[in-house]
Amino acid sequence: TTYTSTPSGAGTPSSGRRAMADAGLHRDKRQRGLTGIQIDESMLKKCDAMLKGVAKRGMASVFLSPVDWRALNLPDYPQIVKQPMDLGTVQEKLSSYKYSLLEDFANDIRLVWKNAMLFNSADSVYFKNAKQLCEAAEKKLGELEQDGLSTLPPLEPPVRCELVLSEIMRHPMCEFFLHPVDVDGLGLSDYRTV
Repeated sequence: TTYTSTPSGAGTPSSGRRAMADAGLHRDKRQRGLTGIQIDESMLKKCDAMLKGVAKRGMASVFLSPVDWRALNLPDYPQIVKQPMDLGTVQEKLSSYKYSLLEDFANDIRLVWKNAMLFNSADSVYFKNAKQLCEAAEKKLGELEQDGLSTLPPLEPPVRCELVLSEIMRHPMCEFFLHPVDVDGLGLSDYRTV
C-alpha cells in the first residue's frame, strides 16, 4: 500500500522535549517488552492490519509521508529530528519484510510520534494528534504483543531482565535518558535538589 498525502507533521518548533515529558510520553508504560517476538507471516498480517487501522484515522494523514521540510520552509527540522520516520515508510518496510522483530516495527511507529512531539509545540495540532495516535497505537501494539508472547519459550529472570533492558535502551523515547545529565554544562543549578 502506498500512502499519499500532503507531507506535513511539522509545525512551529518548540521545547518539544519538555512538552513530551509534560504529556507523560517519556515513559514506556507497558508491563512487558516486545523483545524476541518474531514477525512471521501471521504476525505480519496482524501488523499490517494494525498499521492500516492507525493510518485510516483522519488525524493520521500528516504522518503518512515524510516531512518535506524544504517545501514547508522548516530549515531547522533536520537539526531537531535526527531520525525521520513516517507511517508510509513503516508500511513499505513491513511490506518488503524489513522487520524481523515486532520490537523494530513498534519502535519505528513510536519514532513517528516522537519526532512530531519533539519538533512541534505541545499546543499544536501535530503534537496533539501524535499523542492521540501514540496512545491508540500502543494499545494495538499491546494486543500484538500478547499474541506474540504465547509463542515465546519461558526465560530465566536474569535473561529476561537483560532483554527488557536492551529493548528499553532501543526505544525511541529513551534517547534522553541514556547518558547522565550534564548538570553544569546545561546550567541546571537546582537539578540535584529536584
